[in-house]
Amino acid sequence: MDRDAQPRIGHVHLHVADADEAIEFYAGILGLEVRERYDGYAALTWGENGHDIALHGGEAARGCRVAIEVPSADSLVTVYRACDDHGVSIEPIDHGVTKSLYFEDPDGNEWEVYLDTRGEEGDLETYFEALETAEKPPSEARETQFDPESLVT
Repeated sequence: MDRDAQPRIGHVHLHVADADEAIEFYAGILGLEVRERYDGYAALTWGENGHDIALHGGEAARGCRVAIEVPSADSLVTVYRACDDHGVSIEPIDHGVTKSLYFEDPDGNEWEVYLDTRGEEGDLETYFEALETAEKPPSEARETQFDPESLVT
């Protein structure tokens, strides 16, 4: 199947305790902008879509994980630095097939921002080796921390 023809996440709705705090978080860490705002609702976008993330404030947070694939190592490092600048605790994990950054928003929703590295030499072979020898899925079998700054060329 053509990768461009595959389904992608259209948008995510999150229930947050404080919409203002959530907007500050998503603008500062992920670079989203407010497209629409009223009462406890905010629609945030990266620019092309009507909204990429919708926030429903004043509600009990329900907790979820959202994964966003970034197009380059530079993009991954930008998110890493933004988390650091905003005092957000972050866990960088090299899964062999992705380099992932895990962190939580103020309401405990887990975010994974990742770079698909399957095109890098040796990474796909490592993935298949883990698939054959591990008792856990390969993404869990190889969980090595890495320094995102090492990706900067």
